[in-house]
Amino acid sequence: MNILAVAGAVTGISLPIAIIILLVGYVNRDAKRREMNSTLWTILIVVLIPAYFVTGFIFYFLLRDPLPLDCPQCDATVSARFNYCPDCKFNLRPHAPSVPARFVWQTGFAAIAPLSWRDIHRRSRRLVLRRPAPSAEESNPPL
Repeated sequence: MNILAVAGAVTGISLPIAIIILLVGYVNRDAKRREMNSTLWTILIVVLIPAYFVTGFIFYFLLRDPLPLDCPQCDATVSARFNYCPDCKFNLRPHAPSVPARFVWQTGFAAIAPLSWRDIHRRSRRLVLRRPAPSAEESNPPL
């Protein structure tokens, strides 16, 4: 038997096995880093490899959680899906609108706020988006 033929056969068999082992190890470590259940994902991928080969990896890469964030105020690890830190209540998304405008009609392209006759007269009959007027509690805070 030719030595090169044996070496080629060994390489052809061991290379896909090594790639699968490395991918399973990557999924295990990445799931831990993303604070997911790494044991469950590793078992799921190992069980799906014989029947569907890459289906388990595709499921993992489509369903994995985003990387956790560090809170800038208290340095706690926070899930990327949170808007506020659960420890110190710091706003992690300060650019999100805090109070949306009150809209009556919502269309596919825009929302139109209700207008009074005074608004129509003042604005030369243009539709204008406006914030709701402050309530009595907001305009007269307790002393």
